Amino acid sequence: MSSESPVDVEAELAADGRLHPVAFTWEGGRIVIRSWGRIWDSAAGRHMLVMAASGRVFELVHQPEEGSWRLVDRPTMFPPSTVA
Repeated sequence: MSSESPVDVEAELAADGRLHPVAFTWEGGRIVIRSWGRIWDSAAGRHMLVMAASGRVFELVHQPEEGSWRLVDRPTMFPPSTVA
């Protein structure tokens, strides 16, 4: 089961014309994105797997028509890293 919540995202326009998120605000903190993974489109928008500087993976969904971003919360899919 997953849930989605709106998030504020800082993004840059890449040379290919796509938006690349560089950070987002979640649970009162600013999460810096270190790398991008899989990107796919669905009826809900453009999904992006991103890795935070902490190593945690998040799924962001962008709806360009609305200019909105959402965070998909799937806690069992990407648990926080336990490696020190």
